[in-house]
Amino acid sequence: EGIYKLDVSTGETSLAIEGLPGISGLQIGADGRFYACQNKMQRVIAITAEGGIDVLLEGIKCNDLAVTKKGFVYVTETPTKRVHLITPEKKHVIADEGNATRPNGITLSPDERTLVVSDHGGKHVWAWEIANDGTLSGAAPYMTMWLPVGKEEALGDGATTESNGRFFVTTALGVQIFDPAGRLSGIIAKPEPDGKVVSVEFAGRDHDVLFVAAGGTIYSRKLKV
Repeated sequence: EGIYKLDVSTGETSLAIEGLPGISGLQIGADGRFYACQNKMQRVIAITAEGGIDVLLEGIKCNDLAVTKKGFVYVTETPTKRVHLITPEKKHVIADEGNATRPNGITLSPDERTLVVSDHGGKHVWAWEIANDGTLSGAAPYMTMWLPVGKEEALGDGATTESNGRFFVTTALGVQIFDPAGRLSGIIAKPEPDGKVVSVEFAGRDHDVLFVAAGGTIYSRKLKV
């Protein structure tokens, strides 16, 4: 149990940091640390490459997170309908509550002026303006996800952004892509038609390979972004 490393050239995995069960959301900060939601321990932590742990917030049923270059950490807590903010000084603020039904995936616009959160219990991807002090304002159901036939929930889950401002969100139908204006641009089908996609992120030497977690498998797809 811990954080695994995937060699994108060989597909081989190895245990990079052990002894950390129950990690869900994971991001690399500008300071080189891993920021993680350790839902099993109900805490948000930062981890050094050597495995040192800095506890940022406890008593939170955290799901996913995003970290700005300035060191602001935004965390979704699905059961409470909350988005939390942890400042670089470790001050805790409930940045939003009650807009997304089940806030889940979370990502930032390239200029880090907009925060975006997918709703696992509805059909919208929400957006907020980020102030200089990290606080949020102007909550809006900015993007509308396509729904499976006969369903009212898109099951919005993981989210990420590419350098031109397109948003990629995993849903029941696959990875839905939205342009910076919030318009649906297309859907990448699920690699397993009867399965589901959860996490999504860009990686690879030129950050042009999209990786998704689907069941017990990691899939990759090279894109022109």
